[in-house]
Amino acid sequence: MDDLKKDIINKTKGDGYEVMTWKEMIPELDQLFQAKMAQNVIMSGVLYLVIAFGIFGTILMMLNERLHEFGILIAIGMKKSLLAGVVVIEMVLMSVVGVVLGAVCIYPVVHYYHVHPIKLTGDMGKSSELYNIEPVMPMSANLSNFVVQAYVVLIIAVLLSLYAIFKIYKIKVIAAINS
Repeated sequence: MDDLKKDIINKTKGDGYEVMTWKEMIPELDQLFQAKMAQNVIMSGVLYLVIAFGIFGTILMMLNERLHEFGILIAIGMKKSLLAGVVVIEMVLMSVVGVVLGAVCIYPVVHYYHVHPIKLTGDMGKSSELYNIEPVMPMSANLSNFVVQAYVVLIIAVLLSLYAIFKIYKIKVIAAINS
């Protein structure tokens, strides 16, 4: 944008024209975009935190309910490292299935709202029209959005599986069998 501005200034040679970028003309709109981006980051962080707690709760329940099973497997000779690897693979596979099913179930809804965007009315519609923005809230049906979210959820699952590895290595065989 700055290169284009310089090019236009050079072509007009200062013939009484004032060349400005849209950020210089409407700084409020630039601030609005920056605030929206900050809001998106905060909201995404909160949603990822909720997802992380859901996955962590599932891991805790799985470990507690299968403690007896893990104790018996270790008692009959299974190495804790192999058991931890199997549990991590199981958690990753559960996460992959959850992500794929979630994407398959939600994509038709996102596509519908991509084709039929939500129309903004009232004060929200009026304020967007002040900035010459059409008062609609379109959805993006871009598949790369789904892929990025899937990777983030898988990374969260893998990081949380470190707790399961730690917990498996701390198992006391006799206490686990008696649980």
